[in-house]
Amino acid sequence: ERESLCHGNNSWHLNSGHVNFALGGNAALNESIQHYEYLVEQHAGNLLEVSPVALANLCVAYVLTDRNDAAETIIRRVEEEEQEVEEKYDTAVTVARHSCIINLVV
Repeated sequence: ERESLCHGNNSWHLNSGHVNFALGGNAALNESIQHYEYLVEQHAGNLLEVSPVALANLCVAYVLTDRNDAAETIIRRVEEEEQEVEEKYDTAVTVARHSCIINLVV
């Protein structure tokens, strides 16, 4: 019941993703992937609005569950979006944190 009440709440998905990621193990990692993927879907047009730690944990969870291609896709999308923002606003310093954090965690 709690899950159905909170399903549309991004904070709930973020926190549930973090909890399951911290638990480790395939079942918990797959659960964290579902929560983090929900956030990615909600911000499909702008991944830079998703917490960089959530994106990093999603990539690590993908790698730990043998989905390296999915992790690489997320990393590439973030790098492309950062590049677009940098070119548009000439703000490389403020935008690059997502890819830096993801690469650091992975």
